[in-house]
Amino acid sequence: LIVFGAFGGGLLLPNLTYIGLNFFARKHTQLPPDQIHCELDMKQAFCREAVPENTAWTTTLAGMATVVHFILGPTVGGLADALGRRRVLLFCSVLEILPAWGMFLHAVMGMSLYVVFFLTIFADIPSTAVFFSVCIDIVRPDERAAAFGLVLATAQLAGMAGFIAGFGLTMRGSVIGSTIFYTASVCTMFCLLPETLPISKRRGPQSVPF
Repeated sequence: LIVFGAFGGGLLLPNLTYIGLNFFARKHTQLPPDQIHCELDMKQAFCREAVPENTAWTTTLAGMATVVHFILGPTVGGLADALGRRRVLLFCSVLEILPAWGMFLHAVMGMSLYVVFFLTIFADIPSTAVFFSVCIDIVRPDERAAAFGLVLATAQLAGMAGFIAGFGLTMRGSVIGSTIFYTASVCTMFCLLPETLPISKRRGPQSVPF
């Protein structure tokens, strides 16, 4: 599950900035969208003129991600304690895949990138803590630190592998590949992820912040 998601995210990273630049560059040229390729030549005037707006949106989205983590972190953890790990992870995974499909629709069908920016909010749901909770449920106390380290190391390696592979793909290819891996991660989760928190150990609704 972690490998598919991290690899898919890594695939998109080499071209992520250029996707934004190509979108905002449309305001500064009369060329049709399919002829704007800042990833091939950043020296073009309309590509350079798109940099400030792309940077502003990137900064804004990063700030929103911080707020989302701060607000929803305790809530997602509380829900996992009250409703079970599987149910919360499946719900979060469905929301988190929306930005990937939004990016796919932007790259393939020309959907506005502003829609993708809105969907990006769902990519920032802090579900990683629930994965760690699953480790706590199924791993012995004396092995939990090693399990956490293994999860983080696996995610980092998969993300780096995807990042390297993304350099060998076109922009559209990286978007399609990323969407495929994200979708595979969610489908695998639906099929294979067990419930690790018995009903007898779940907390009441009062454990959910807000």
